[in-house]
Amino acid sequence: MKKYLAVCVMFFLGLAMLAACSSGNPPEGVDADAAETTAKEVIGTMNAKDYEALTALFREDLQPLVPADAWAEQIDPTLDTFGAFESYGEVSYVDKGNTDYGHLFSTVVVCNYENNTVTIEVVMDTDMAVTGLSFLQVR
Repeated sequence: MKKYLAVCVMFFLGLAMLAACSSGNPPEGVDADAAETTAKEVIGTMNAKDYEALTALFREDLQPLVPADAWAEQIDPTLDTFGAFESYGEVSYVDKGNTDYGHLFSTVVVCNYENNTVTIEVVMDTDMAVTGLSFLQVR
């Protein structure tokens, strides 16, 4: 139960932080290409349903909060409704500023699936370590 709560907390933390502040660029000193590459690696790993690898992409201190079996239980049914992944769309950034987890920003990626277009947020610190992942909008 604790692991499912952790996944939900990470989701809602990311959603709340996205709503709180917004900008089109990553924070100063962060390479936009590297941020996009990292975000797409996270999304690709999620799409492949390789949840052990997905957990390993998270910052080390957060990995116990996002165990592979929690990802499988929470994300598999959702991914199945999306259908096959087709392509990436627009990429934007949200600087979340300083938080209890360090200076964070989001790379927000529009992803086109067979049945839906989904906006996915990958939250990172300025060292490019992943701290969150959430679905923001499904169309």
